[in-house]
Amino acid sequence: MPTCLKIVLGLSLALVLAGCPSAPKPPEKQTVAAPAITPEAGSYSDAVAVTITSSTEGAEIRYTLDGSDPSAAAGTLYTGPVTVGKTATVTAIAVKKDWLDSPIVKADYTITGQVAAVSFAPEAGTYDTTLSVKLQSLTPGARIYYTTDGSDPSPDTGTLYEGEVSLEASATVTAIAVKTGWKSSEVASAEYTLILGTVVSPVFSPEEGTYTGTQSVEITSATDGARIRYTTDGSMPTPSNGMDYEGPGRGGRIGDPPRHRLQGGPRGFPGHERPLRDKARGRGDH
Repeated sequence: MPTCLKIVLGLSLALVLAGCPSAPKPPEKQTVAAPAITPEAGSYSDAVAVTITSSTEGAEIRYTLDGSDPSAAAGTLYTGPVTVGKTATVTAIAVKKDWLDSPIVKADYTITGQVAAVSFAPEAGTYDTTLSVKLQSLTPGARIYYTTDGSDPSPDTGTLYEGEVSLEASATVTAIAVKTGWKSSEVASAEYTLILGTVVSPVFSPEEGTYTGTQSVEITSATDGARIRYTTDGSMPTPSNGMDYEGPGRGGRIGDPPRHRLQGGPRGFPGHERPLRDKARGRGDH
């Protein structure tokens, strides 16, 4: 075939093919919207309920808590809020059939928890000497605040513990431990009773004896700060039995005739009263 004829036939075929419609291209796949994780990553003192969503309707979300990457075939299917009770990394992906998988999203959560309660050394109890009380929390970096009047402490109302707490009298030490980003410890307390000696026995004035009239009796103790309790019926006074001595009494206090017994006097003299022995007890102010 002549060369010129071949050229003509080739051009004709090219024109015919150019006029034929081409096969349609498949549509490009869309990408699923990346998951949104709430609350935002950070440190929390309590367990966190984590919500994961995607704005792509019908998308399925899968997640992990161990830092590994999820996929359409790997990870836990998200069906509702995920409780994160300890430090973890939430990693999520959103997928949908015939769509491209979303980018993987991560959120790190640090769950600090609650500060360990304060311990006391020595432990609460009764002691016969002054004390130096040590306070401790097992949570590293925790700060301790305390009171010695029985009230509950806080960073605003307590004393910052910087060394041993010196006790020279009976007291209740109450303490709390705190740390930034952590839940404060429970309030703990220890009651210390200090018996630092024996209260000097009470002294009566006038002294015990026989008198012709009602007496106003003064009761004292050489122990500074001691409280005195007394009775006039012969019973033994205790911290819970008897009356607090507030000063010399007459009539209904000490020397009331009904609480005395009669004793005859010398001939020619009227009978006189001898008081029953008044009993008193002194005790420290504890």
